[in-house]
Amino acid sequence: MYTYVPHSIFLAIPGESTWWGSITEMIMYFFIIVSLGYLVYCVLEKKLPWTFVLPFVVHAIFNLAFTPARYGLNNEYVVSVVLLLACATLYWGLSLLWNHAAEYRWLVYVNFLYILLVIMMTALHFSMLLLG
Repeated sequence: MYTYVPHSIFLAIPGESTWWGSITEMIMYFFIIVSLGYLVYCVLEKKLPWTFVLPFVVHAIFNLAFTPARYGLNNEYVVSVVLLLACATLYWGLSLLWNHAAEYRWLVYVNFLYILLVIMMTALHFSMLLLG
């Protein structure tokens, strides 16, 4: 026997974002990749010291650690530490650019939406953690 499954069950899959959210994320990540790619280029051309890229490399490691911590370990406290470290390294890298490389401040402006996204994700996670 066949079981009837309404088609509306396939319209709201948990974890899937809306089409406009996907487009916004694609545009945002495009600007992030271009801006950080330019930063790596400047370091390779010796216009900036390698210490300017270090926070973003560490941030990328924490970004990659988020998914296994969230969905693999399923430990919300480990996820909290990863999110706090991701916020800290992003702040470290962008404040380094803002304070010590004034001609590269446009990279901070380009990554502004990403900063807001990371802050909102962290705030949302901690509010869910505290509320139970």
